[in-house]
Amino acid sequence: MINKGSMKRLLHIFATVLLASSLCGVSSAQQAPTPIANMTFSIVGMTLQAGPEYQAVPKGIASQVNTGFVSQGQPISAEIAAMLPKDFKVQAELAGPTYATPITLTTTPGQPFPLPTFPMLGKYSLSEHLGTLLLTLQNT
Repeated sequence: MINKGSMKRLLHIFATVLLASSLCGVSSAQQAPTPIANMTFSIVGMTLQAGPEYQAVPKGIASQVNTGFVSQGQPISAEIAAMLPKDFKVQAELAGPTYATPITLTTTPGQPFPLPTFPMLGKYSLSEHLGTLLLTLQNT
């Protein structure tokens, strides 16, 4: 059994510890922690753009279609382009009166698709493999 003196002593110790911890808690609660650093991290999407969307190319003259990545309507910086994988390839199908079956053209983003000369007059189109029309070429 605990006698009255021991009980009183334990209550004094408990009250002292409780008071000390509450005082320490008040002083630390009044100070806001100082941030080490602040930063903003934006995640935005990129798309591959080919253009111009329309060209009138004279018969027998070679031409090209430019490609490049854009983000929020603006070309990406050279610094960001340097971080992209080097083995990216862009493929499109060129169709028109000269070709019974479309021919596949390949380039790297940021480099143009070199277009062959068109020996026949007519409307040519450059499309993604999934069928999305990238641009229309009309030779005259």
